[in-house]
Amino acid sequence: HNIAIGYSAMTGGTGDLTKSIAIGGNAMSSTAGNGSAGQIAIGYGALSALTSAGGNTAIGYQAGLANSLGASNTIVGFQAMDESFGNSYDNVFIGLGAGGGTWVNNASVRNTCVGTSAMAGAMDAANDNTAIGHQSLAALTDANDNACLGGNSGDTITTGSANTILGVGAD
Repeated sequence: HNIAIGYSAMTGGTGDLTKSIAIGGNAMSSTAGNGSAGQIAIGYGALSALTSAGGNTAIGYQAGLANSLGASNTIVGFQAMDESFGNSYDNVFIGLGAGGGTWVNNASVRNTCVGTSAMAGAMDAANDNTAIGHQSLAALTDANDNACLGGNSGDTITTGSANTILGVGAD
C-alpha cells in the first residue's frame, strides 16, 4: 500500500510504513523501525528525517526536511519548514522558505503561514500564530496567538504575543 519513486525514497528502516507516498530522491528516507501511516512526501529530501508520526504532507525540495516526529503538518514550498524541531504538529506552511528558520529546543504547534519567508525565525515553542504575506512574522521565535496579514506585517515581532496586525509593513 505504498508508492516509492526515486533514489533512496522511503528507505532507511524496517518499520511498518503503510498507505504512504514518497516521490523524489531521499524523500522519507529515515523511517527507521517505527510504524507510520498516511505520509505524502514529494520532492528531493521531503520529510527525509521523519521516523514516526502520521498524516504529514510535504511537497517541495526539502519540504519538512528535519521533521522527525511531528504529525499532521501540511508543508508546501521549497525548503518550507525545513529546520523544524522534534514533535511539531498541526502546522500549515505554504511558500518558499515558509517556517524555514532553524527551530530550537521546543516544538512549535498549530501555526498557519502563507508567504515566502513568512515565520522564518528560530521558532521555539511558538504556537497558534497566523501569518499571511511575504515575510509576515519573519523573526518570530517564541510568541503565541499572533495574527498578521500583509507583506512584512509583524516582521519584527520575536516574543510578543496576542497581536493582531493588518497592513503591508505594519508592526
